[in-house]
Amino acid sequence: MSTNRLETTQTLTLDCLGDSPLQVVEPFQIEIIHGESIFIADAPEVNDYGEGETVEEAIRDLQASIVELFTDLDEDKDRLGPGLQIVYETLLRKLRRINADNGA
Repeated sequence: MSTNRLETTQTLTLDCLGDSPLQVVEPFQIEIIHGESIFIADAPEVNDYGEGETVEEAIRDLQASIVELFTDLDEDKDRLGPGLQIVYETLLRKLRRINADNGA
């Protein structure tokens, strides 16, 4: 019988979201959790996570998930319950939109 044991292996700072239109202005503290065959990158401040076969994959998945979370909450900002409003306010504090208009 196999036991799925998860263990936090390290704490990191996430200060970018890859090629997204969002800039991190206040880094996220994330925990890397290692299971038997998976890594999880957990961002408890915004109740979000990513997963992958490697730490790098888990972080990339988390980056994409944070972008999607921000986009979804921003679209529904007038209808959020108290818990999601707190997450949205945290994301607003930590992220800024990158202006794609260069006048070109």
